[in-house]
Amino acid sequence: MMNQIGTKSPCGGTAAATVSAAGGAPCTGSGPAGLERTRFFPRQLVTPDALTQEQIYFRDKERRHNRMLHGWGVVCGARCQWKAGDCHVVIEAGYILGPYGDEIVIPSQQTVDVCKQNLDGNTFSGCGDLTDPWCRDVRATRKPDQTYYLAIRYHECLSRPVAVPAGECGCSDGGCEYTRIRDSYVIQVLDELPDSYKNV
Repeated sequence: MMNQIGTKSPCGGTAAATVSAAGGAPCTGSGPAGLERTRFFPRQLVTPDALTQEQIYFRDKERRHNRMLHGWGVVCGARCQWKAGDCHVVIEAGYILGPYGDEIVIPSQQTVDVCKQNLDGNTFSGCGDLTDPWCRDVRATRKPDQTYYLAIRYHECLSRPVAVPAGECGCSDGGCEYTRIRDSYVIQVLDELPDSYKNV
């Protein structure tokens, strides 16, 4: 059984959070790798895997906390406004918890053109333009009696690339590596809800 709880939102208005009632849904944990912390010791050879595992542990722990204690949905903001007679939907800044416990932050107002052919995979991304350049100007013919859904999901962006020096043996050309991963989001128009949402 799921309960809807209304809480006062710091962004103004009322935010709805979904929580599981006592004795409700069964608990499911993350994979065994996410439950392991790296144990550091003197003279240890620290590799990227060890440092990444440290991040995985704390990120999975936070996701589990969000998912099990708070549920998922719009916490504040993220309201949509349709421009009458236009293909554009304005989404205000907001904070959302995804179904896997990820935090989705829309830092500023975004305008999405829902008439773009993004039913075939083109998306609006907080990372920048991820749409297929060959389909950028293609418009979708929408059925007037069809219901469409504006969906958002968590997404990670690679940022701050740096040059990587070649290996000492000369067998590597070097190249570039990204030094940061930025939390972001992707917005897409769906013509049907995923199976996981149909019973909510």
